[in-house]
Amino acid sequence: MIKSLFGKRLLLVLFIGCFLQVNVDAQIVLFSDDFEAGPGNWDLNKNYQIYGKTTTSGGENLWIINNEYTGNSLATVPNTNLQPAGISANPKSNYLHILSGNLNGVGIKNANYTYLIKGPNEYYMTGMNAPKSTTGLKNVEFSFWWLNWALTDPAGTVTANDTSGQVFYSLNSGATWIPTPKKYVGDSIWKKETISLPAFDNQANLMFAFAFLNPDTGSMPGFAIDKVRLTGVPANLPTAKFSANPRLACLTDTIQFTDLSTGNPTSWKWSFGTGNPKDTSNLQHPKFKFPAPGQYSITLTVRNVNGSGVPLTQTNYITVRDCNLPPVAKFSMNGLNLNEVTICAGDTVFFADSSTGVVNSRYWAFPGAQDDSGVCRIANDTLPQVSVFYPCAGSNGRDTTYTVTLNVGGNGGADFLTKKVIVKACIKSVARLKGEKQRKICTDNCITFTYDAAVEKEYFITEKPTFKWYFWGINDSVWPDYAYNPNGPAGVPGKKDTVFTTSDVTVCYADSGVFKMSLVTENIYGRDSIGYEDIVSVYGYPKVDATIKDEEVLKGYSTVVSTTDKDVKKCSELHEIDLLKGDSCCCYNYFWSYVVDDENVTTGEIFHWTNRSTQIRPSETRYFYVIKENYNRCRAYDSVKVNVTEEFYVGAPDIFSPHKGTSKNKKFYVFGNRITKIQVSIYNRYGQLVFYSDDPKQIVWESDISPVDAGWNGSKDNENGKELDPGVYTYFIKAWHEEGTYKELKGNVTLVR
Repeated sequence: MIKSLFGKRLLLVLFIGCFLQVNVDAQIVLFSDDFEAGPGNWDLNKNYQIYGKTTTSGGENLWIINNEYTGNSLATVPNTNLQPAGISANPKSNYLHILSGNLNGVGIKNANYTYLIKGPNEYYMTGMNAPKSTTGLKNVEFSFWWLNWALTDPAGTVTANDTSGQVFYSLNSGATWIPTPKKYVGDSIWKKETISLPAFDNQANLMFAFAFLNPDTGSMPGFAIDKVRLTGVPANLPTAKFSANPRLACLTDTIQFTDLSTGNPTSWKWSFGTGNPKDTSNLQHPKFKFPAPGQYSITLTVRNVNGSGVPLTQTNYITVRDCNLPPVAKFSMNGLNLNEVTICAGDTVFFADSSTGVVNSRYWAFPGAQDDSGVCRIANDTLPQVSVFYPCAGSNGRDTTYTVTLNVGGNGGADFLTKKVIVKACIKSVARLKGEKQRKICTDNCITFTYDAAVEKEYFITEKPTFKWYFWGINDSVWPDYAYNPNGPAGVPGKKDTVFTTSDVTVCYADSGVFKMSLVTENIYGRDSIGYEDIVSVYGYPKVDATIKDEEVLKGYSTVVSTTDKDVKKCSELHEIDLLKGDSCCCYNYFWSYVVDDENVTTGEIFHWTNRSTQIRPSETRYFYVIKENYNRCRAYDSVKVNVTEEFYVGAPDIFSPHKGTSKNKKFYVFGNRITKIQVSIYNRYGQLVFYSDDPKQIVWESDISPVDAGWNGSKDNENGKELDPGVYTYFIKAWHEEGTYKELKGNVTLVR
């Protein structure tokens, strides 16, 4: 992300440098190289022993020193970022960097590299050609500037496996090399690094080396180095340090200085910064009255038996004012005395009151700052230094200008000053997929992934991103047109790799499985990435065979349709963890239906139309269809035909046993179908009528539906307490079919108890 000049890091540096007055030890420069003179201090591409193996020289990559920063016009090798102000001879000074041997041969000589072509991975190393002594020194530091984007994760995420950039040191003139703890990866912008380990102190033969491990994949630039320094501090010299009270004084005040030096100093020399050579002192804790208003820099030099330490100067350490004059309002923003600053939304501005004169009261006004509720509104303060967070740019990310006012008051009057803070959105790209649920498709089908552009409005992103899509498991014989390289060999379009660069991508899958993908977006303010391990679930088409228990049934009767599968879970019954993983083998859905009038599909004659096996009661001869669907909704179809016979049927049992038999012989029923009118008379052996019914609902068991509260239960007129004796009874049945057909039935039935 391209940060504003007034970002939080600069704010912290300014705060420490200007107000904490941190002392800097007396450093001795032992070694320094900006590579402008070439490789004179380094052995390039030498064979060393690290991690139990020999580093490579003459392999796929090499170390080189030049001032090349340009890649190629096809953007397959991007330009190397120019150097910042902290590096000498910037922005295109000589620097030490990794270079692909192949690209070197075609004239591309900036910081680039070749991926691993054949295993194992190769280490390339360059080291100092002579050791340095740090004997008698402490706080030894090895510093350098670097960049390196050679990652192992193609999604652009720094992981623990990213070890392409490393620094080694040797305590025995290069015979043995020891790795430093940090790995230098994941940044294409120049950064400064300082390494300080206790092992560096008081060594006779200290050397350093840089190593590059070519990764399996990743993005350029490769490992690059500049402005190398090795420094240390003498161990036995005194270190100057002091305090003063007060530091903000009136002309009439006398200031007490207190020596806080370490290292057992035996003599002191103070300079009070007035410009008068006589304004000095040799006392350990002197007092001094300053002659005129102003800011004064104080210098202390101390000595002990080993010599003189480095002088400590505290710049503008003492402020002296005429306390009877009115104050003049002044303040800085992020350490700069400008009338306006430009920042990014979400940055903090450090305001420091630098008003002259005696300030007895102070009042800041910060419209646009954030209060405790997180809402953009006016926030105020009375402290001399205030850090203010500006979370909000204008509507839709428009640049917004906020005013800042400082009011100061003193003995002689009051004053105020107004400045401006311009807030830009400066929002880096956000990688988000449109619809983040798992995609479920069948083999040999394609699916489209789309970048969710709504995220730009949601986050006030004004700079459009570029895209890099990465897919695993796709069918590389079916590619969208934009995935072909029109400049292939001999003018024949050739496929690129699996990195797509449009805002939406259509890819196809030939094989079953669960596959991952990732998306990297980047604009001028930064990059973002997302990855999904199981975003695509692909499965083949199931097989289904439909069966029927009875191919021919009486009208009004039911039968069972099923499939030959074993029972498995319905996909709708999967647990949450199964849904996350995706299931392509252990669940199916079934859907039974039939067609009415050659166009309307219905399920009215099906008892449970979503079960694998279910009863049906067809009203006429027809086909029943089943759809078998797996987790991915890949479907297979089959059907069975049921022949319906409309014969008028009436029957009665030969025997029944109340309360003891099965459901059909616990009572006496008339079995039949489509009976609309009936007369049933039952007589004992003496010719006495013991039961009569002319209600079909009371006596008829129609089709295979068990009647409720129906049938003769073996009692006189079905009355409680009038149970009849076991024996043979005679029945007379007259039944009328719904179409008017009439049947009579006479017979005997045995009552068993």
